[in-house]
Amino acid sequence: MRNQVLKISDIYIDDKRFLISYPLLSRKLMESIKKIGIINPPVLVRRNGNPIILCGWRRIECLKKMKIKKTLFKIFDKEDDLKAFAFSFFENVSERIFNPVEISNILNKFREFGLSDKNIIRKYLKFVDLIPNRNSFERYIRIGELPEKIKKSIAKGEFLVSNANLLMKFNHSSRLKLFTILKRFHLTASEQREVFEMIWEIMKRDEKSLDGIFSDLNLEEILKNINLKEKKKILRGRLKKLRYPIFSKKIDDFLKNLQFFTEGIRVHPSKYFESEKYRMEIEFKTWEELREKIKEVQLRIKDDR
Repeated sequence: MRNQVLKISDIYIDDKRFLISYPLLSRKLMESIKKIGIINPPVLVRRNGNPIILCGWRRIECLKKMKIKKTLFKIFDKEDDLKAFAFSFFENVSERIFNPVEISNILNKFREFGLSDKNIIRKYLKFVDLIPNRNSFERYIRIGELPEKIKKSIAKGEFLVSNANLLMKFNHSSRLKLFTILKRFHLTASEQREVFEMIWEIMKRDEKSLDGIFSDLNLEEILKNINLKEKKKILRGRLKKLRYPIFSKKIDDFLKNLQFFTEGIRVHPSKYFESEKYRMEIEFKTWEELREKIKEVQLRIKDDR
């Protein structure tokens, strides 16, 4: 490998075969370059006579934004793309931690350069702190199929890989629509998972479109609510009614009947109404109060006959 000073304008930027950085511009890196300069020069290779970037895409992007015209480069003399990319990978992995989108880019690049999935799993997953198995590989490589808006959220740590994989069940147009609308509810990771799973199950069971479910939920009406906690509660409540209509009706009927009891009389169903049995709880201070509440229960039972 040799050193050479080149104009940044001479670099063939359009060839992105080795690009893994995401996002490309790093403000922190730019501030670092402004203070102490570039410690490790970017690395170039030549393809079809053109110098292209092997390592250092973010560094070069920062230099361009800073309007720096030329800099020192290292020239890597390897014609084989797989070997060159493997060098780039180890050059980067020793210096920084990759975000999930970058890991997806790495796995997809190794595949593009002809390495089998089996060898990618065996040789490289451990270097990005993933368990070297097929499940880990599939979870991350598919991130590359997601829309840019979702990938940006994953790279920032706002959206978990596990939840991104749930989105992959939906078709391409539905992924972004679902992500964009539900982001307005500021759901936690566990709430996102619950909502995605319920919507998917409703779509499959009822053969209903995503727009149809959104219409049933009346999302815009929910979003008008100023209180964020209340928004979430209404959304999840309406989804549960769509997902579990029989169970939801039982709860509604049960709560409707309870409103006739005075304070201190509680009826408890079995979990998920699995049993036909109920348990009653009566609070009282005196025997007279107990007698009155028992009479109330007896009257209620007579009324329901």
